[in-house]
Formats: sequence, structure tokens, C-alpha cells
Amino acid sequence: MIKLFRKTRKNLLMENKTSKYFKYAIGEIVLLVIGILIALQINNWNENSKKSKEEEKLVHQINFDLENNKKELIELRKRLEINKVGIDSLIVRLQTKKYDLMFPVHLSATTRKIYFNNASSGYKTIQNGMAQLISNTTVLNKILNIYDNDFNKIAIRETLMNQQIDDFQKDFINKYFKKSPNKMKITLIEFDKVATDLFIPVDFLSIINNLEFINRLHQLKKTIEVRLFFSKQTLDTLNEVLLEIN
Repeated sequence: MIKLFRKTRKNLLMENKTSKYFKYAIGEIVLLVIGILIALQINNWNENSKKSKEEEKLVHQINFDLENNKKELIELRKRLEINKVGIDSLIVRLQTKKYDLMFPVHLSATTRKIYFNNASSGYKTIQNGMAQLISNTTVLNKILNIYDNDFNKIAIRETLMNQQIDDFQKDFINKYFKKSPNKMKITLIEFDKVATDLFIPVDFLSIINNLEFINRLHQLKKTIEVRLFFSKQTLDTLNEVLLEIN
């Protein structure tokens, strides 16, 4: 094609057809510009197609992570309810001054630590400079907010509750309880572990009259209620984000 253009220009110059030569030259320039524009358009299309595939892959990962986090939140709430039932059952027994074989079981449920396993592979990709792949900035901001705000607060409240459980065990269970002589193989509902090490009070009457022990139970219960309240809000927000992503 280039050889043909050169031959045509040469013939026009040799024939001294200046006006036709200029017209031809202008036409050649126009064709060249059109060719460049077409090439740029194709290149842009290829880049957009590549970016679209990368965005689809990232959004798929984020959706997968958030679906897993939704399951984690539902399980978290079930387990927190078990903690709460354990505390309520202990308080009733302390108030009525009635000890039974379920007391150590409820104590075990009360002091169970609960962890939220945050799936965040897609979020980490965004944090590593790939935020521009998400074309919908509204959805992007909601994804960032649920990780930076909601999930972060879940982690903070989890740490607080686990510290309270550690302190409770140190200040009371280690001092006023002893390991049950009998191994009771009791599976707590919704828990994936079996409670085999149960603790019984050395002196139940002293526990009944221990105001600090009772206050700590109420304090732990309040922490659990706060976690339940905000985890419900996070679950609602998570459902909204998943709906928008889909």
C-alpha cells in the first residue's frame, strides 16, 4: 500500500500535475488520520475490554468474600445468643439460690470466645491500588465503608468481649471454681466444639453473695447485647451492598 502511494505521488510530480498532487496529498493525510483514529479506537476497545474483565474478576471476588462474611455474621449472632442465654441462666440460679448440674454448662457457654473470620481478599486488592477498577463509585464507597467501619468495629468489640472473658476467668473461675471431677461430654447447640472441661463452684453460697461476680456477669451481658445490636445493623448493610453488587 505504501509503495502504491509513493508511485502515485511520483507519477503526479513527473506529469507536473501540481494541483492533483496537492489534492492527492491531502487525501492521503486524511486517510492516514482516519487510520490512526481507527487504530486508537481499537486500542481503547481492547483496553476497556481488559479493564472490564479485571473489574468483573475483582467484583466476583468481593461478592464471594461478602457472602462468606454474611454467613460468619449469622453464625456469630447465633453464638452470641448462646452466651447471653448462659449468662441469663446463671443469674436466675444465683437469684433463686438453686444450684443444679446445668450451672457449669451455662458457665461454659458464658465464657465461650467467639471470633469473626473476615474474608477480605477482594478488599485487600482494592487497598493495593486497584480501586480504579470498580467503575461504580457508589458501590465502591459502600464496600470500603463496610470493611473500614463495620467490620473494623466488629473486631474492636470482639477484642473487648474476649478481654472481659479473660478477666472473668482470672478473677473468678480460677479462684472460686474447680474442674468438675466428671467429664461431661455435652455438645452446646450451634457450637462446633464439645464442652468437656466444666467447672463447679467450690462454695456456691459464696458465689451467690459475691456482688462483683454478679456485676461482671451483667457487664458481659451488656457487651454481648451491644455486639448483637450492631452485628444486626452490619448484616442489614451487608445485604444492601450484596444486592447492589449483584
